[in-house]
Amino acid sequence: MRLVSLALLFTVAGIAQTQARLHAIGVNTADRDVELRFWTALLPCAESNGQVDCGETKVLLSNQAPSGGSAGTIVNHIGFFVRSIEPYFEKASAAGYKYTRIATGNQIIIDGPDGVRVELTSDTNATAAIRFHHVHFSTPDPKGMQAWYAKVLGATPGKRAQWEAGDLPNANLTYAQANGPVEPTKGRAIAGVEFEVENVHRIGDMLRALGVECAEMAEQNGLYSAIHGSFTDPWGTSVTLIQAQH
Repeated sequence: MRLVSLALLFTVAGIAQTQARLHAIGVNTADRDVELRFWTALLPCAESNGQVDCGETKVLLSNQAPSGGSAGTIVNHIGFFVRSIEPYFEKASAAGYKYTRIATGNQIIIDGPDGVRVELTSDTNATAAIRFHHVHFSTPDPKGMQAWYAKVLGATPGKRAQWEAGDLPNANLTYAQANGPVEPTKGRAIAGVEFEVENVHRIGDMLRALGVECAEMAEQNGLYSAIHGSFTDPWGTSVTLIQAQH
């Protein structure tokens, strides 16, 4: 709990100088074909090189049967904007997926394959078929998590509805109060979150100063190179950082 307590000391003045961008969501799946159909047939994403493109955000599939769904973990679900949620009630029923219509009337949560929970919100002004909206954390410490992600990744503190939140240029991080104990994301259906940053090493140094171990590695693939970092936040979210260089 020392790291969580330390997070409470962060203030808005301590926000990172540059903001990260959400790059991808990691998903573990027992059946890759079933998972792909969920994202590309039920949802309007596109397959690209065996992965999934949902607008600017990717879903990275790993052929690993998850130990459980996303419910009950620090990342309860992820959310997207679509033009209308109305088609998804029939589509989810036809595909055999459970769903919940949120009381606001313009949102639906679908329990997809392997227990991946996806929330869709209607946006009648949307120009894209699907666009990432938020990562919905279920946390014992909303304020502490808000301050921590402001400090480390530059997520601007604010509110989303009744919840504490942090805004990045292409995503909202929602910090909802957990109703009970939550599990880490490692090994679960939503396995982790990937952010694109300007300088992996600088953030790695910051994390290590906070007592969070961050592993770094370089990757070279033809004319493309990237620096990766990986760590687990104080609440159990597996996080990957990517610094791409062409």
